[in-house]
Amino acid sequence: MIVSSTCSVSLNLHNTRYKFGKVSDIQQLSQVYPTPATTDWPRLSRQNGMTSSHFHTPAEIRAAAMAVGNALAQFETYALVGGSACVVLGSTRATQDIDLVVPRGETSDARQLLRASPDFEVEARTNHTTYKARSPVQVEILTPPLLFKEPFDENTEVITIEGVKVLKPALLLNAKCGSITGRSTEDKRRTDSLDINFLLNFCAQNPEYLPESDEVPRATKQLVHVLIQLYGGEEAWVRAGFSLRTGIDYLESLTES
Repeated sequence: MIVSSTCSVSLNLHNTRYKFGKVSDIQQLSQVYPTPATTDWPRLSRQNGMTSSHFHTPAEIRAAAMAVGNALAQFETYALVGGSACVVLGSTRATQDIDLVVPRGETSDARQLLRASPDFEVEARTNHTTYKARSPVQVEILTPPLLFKEPFDENTEVITIEGVKVLKPALLLNAKCGSITGRSTEDKRRTDSLDINFLLNFCAQNPEYLPESDEVPRATKQLVHVLIQLYGGEEAWVRAGFSLRTGIDYLESLTES
């Protein structure tokens, strides 16, 4: 059940600050940044000076994620986040790396377990961590609040998929709604929008994961309307329980009436 807040949200594009909710701005941005197809990631990466070698197929990401799960089997509190978490949940979007979050002060312990695993290489000087494969996958260890903007500790809800801990889908959705407004490139905003759409559909198809009213505070009514204008996905938001009229889950309203 998704509840919106009344905070103001803005988006930085080409050093111009656009205020969400202005129809003229939305129309202008929609013309400049049309919605990409999921299969457009090689073209998008080339436009931003990257090659497709920076991206990994879902199969490669899943293999790396399973290895992370094995290496951190005895590590109580961690979770995959970002695009790699979506891939473990079933997304078919290519992504660049594995992002996992641990509580503050536990980065060293998590990295030591990865270093002890034959599946990973950790550079002694830089701590740069990669999953060993034909196409090595970079592994980033994040901690709140600097590298991961949402709260994360032993009380944060996670789910386990084939031995891999993943942040609860509703919390992934909230994190994506927060990150998309701060992205510096349209490439990143587009991939965030694809992940948001995937998570909405995942929750709708798996009702046990439908967001509770306090789990997605970053999905403000204002933000949702702008994302729909820019990237589509209105039906997905509604199916996930978001009321486009009030910003409050219509199921919750019916329950209370």
